[in-house]
Amino acid sequence: MPTSIDTNAKPVLSPLFYLLLLVSSLLSIYGVPLPTSHSAREKPAIWSIYIQHYGLDAKQARPDDTNWTGAEIKSCCRLASLLDVPLVQAAQNVAPVAVTAGDKIESLRQWASGRCLSADRAGVYSRSEGSSGGRVVEIDTRLACGT
Repeated sequence: MPTSIDTNAKPVLSPLFYLLLLVSSLLSIYGVPLPTSHSAREKPAIWSIYIQHYGLDAKQARPDDTNWTGAEIKSCCRLASLLDVPLVQAAQNVAPVAVTAGDKIESLRQWASGRCLSADRAGVYSRSEGSSGGRVVEIDTRLACGT
């Protein structure tokens, strides 16, 4: 007895396939450069956020924040608020991770070059773009496709 085949039938895929597809599209690895002092929008914006958050005087002098991450700027503002001291004085108690773990960060930068998406521009992270500093983070991106 001949059997007919329904050519309009949709293929049934395993739930595991859908789970793997979802996970692969959610996880991406990004190369995130350190915020730059030269940018009119990065470090000044971070300073403004935390100075306002901790109720500090926005007109006071800011310390040398070369190689600082946003977390270190936050730490400086928090210390200034807790100790009731100027930002420049609070900065004496901040040790930038780019200095304390410089060799590890450089290794991560080299590893990320050509492998990770760039967080501050379209495309793949390049070591030459992050020469002023950078870090690598893994982010659960709900909208981006992974590499």
